[in-house]
Amino acid sequence: MHIMEEPMNRPPGPLGGRLAGNGPVYDQDRLGFMVQMSDKFGAIWSFDRHIVVVADPALAGEVLTRTNTDFGAEVDFLHRKQKDDAQTKQQWASSRAARMRYMRPSSMQAKVPGIAAELDAGISSWGSGEIDVVDRMRALTARVGAVLCLGENAHLAWGETSSMR
Repeated sequence: MHIMEEPMNRPPGPLGGRLAGNGPVYDQDRLGFMVQMSDKFGAIWSFDRHIVVVADPALAGEVLTRTNTDFGAEVDFLHRKQKDDAQTKQQWASSRAARMRYMRPSSMQAKVPGIAAELDAGISSWGSGEIDVVDRMRALTARVGAVLCLGENAHLAWGETSSMR
């Protein structure tokens, strides 16, 4: 595996293939890839030329707090750099703040009972005997994600008309 070294203070990381980058290796075992690269490169590493992985929660919070002040401008999905004027930076910061307010520790703490209830109900419904753990965990993760993101309307994500199980 090649190591990418960027001249613009980017952290090191795996170079990946010329055309597809690290996508194919990542898709084979996403969690394994992330763990292996974090073990090799540390808590901050470059996934590719456009994405920097911050694998430490405290550092990730710091990055989110300081984006648009200490860190570079956003890029769009085509990797074009956004305008770097004060008005655009303020729009990005306001937009990010609006999206992230529900992910702050105080907001997340209020969601813990709903997440715990969904986990308990999901695991309890498995009963005893052999199960496909990967399939069940994918479904449970999707349900918990819906509860986390959609709150009381989460049941709509899986086609239930009532929030009661």
